[in-house]
Amino acid sequence: MSEVSAASSAVQSSTTSTTQTSAEESYQMWISILATQLENQDPTDPVDTTEYTNQLIGISQLEQQTLSNETMSSLLVSLQSVENDTSYGYLGEEITALGDTVPLSDGTAKWIYDLPSDASSVELEVQDTDGNVVYTVDGETSSGVHTFTWDGTSDDGSIAEDAPYVLAISAYNDEGELLDVTQYVQGTVTNIASDGTETFLVMDGVSVSKSTLAYVPGV
Repeated sequence: MSEVSAASSAVQSSTTSTTQTSAEESYQMWISILATQLENQDPTDPVDTTEYTNQLIGISQLEQQTLSNETMSSLLVSLQSVENDTSYGYLGEEITALGDTVPLSDGTAKWIYDLPSDASSVELEVQDTDGNVVYTVDGETSSGVHTFTWDGTSDDGSIAEDAPYVLAISAYNDEGELLDVTQYVQGTVTNIASDGTETFLVMDGVSVSKSTLAYVPGV
């Protein structure tokens, strides 16, 4: 997932502002219409009291909507501010999260995988984001949690460039059945991003949702 830009927040802000402005414009229009109606009414046939009261109720409801929009907008901004303040505490920290994509940074990319049972064979493939295989190696076959750290050396001996890479795991048991492997990524948080509704922790361009953070015992 690519880093969420500030443009998303701008769009949300614009949408909220548009809704609030619409309510305010409607409120002002009602006031203008009522004032014009009163100024131009026939003295011999004035506006009906019941109708006038209903119009005032309508204006009051529009006013309340405008105030509610302002309050809600302020509340959303406050909640997002609290969330971001909490997230900034992750900056510079190493995190573990569910996933298969991490950045190769300064010659290091780290994954964790958990085998549900012993495997007869485990193949680890490091792929670029286009699905091209960059590096292949046999993995640990015993059940449980294992860590795999890649130094960026490709199968042809060249050094891969710093970029996001995906770890694909093929693990089979003695019956030749494919095992369901749980994968995690590890990395250092370098930035915080948001799409207006969810906060992401960014590891050199690779974003992970805070909801995928995980604790892996022994790692």
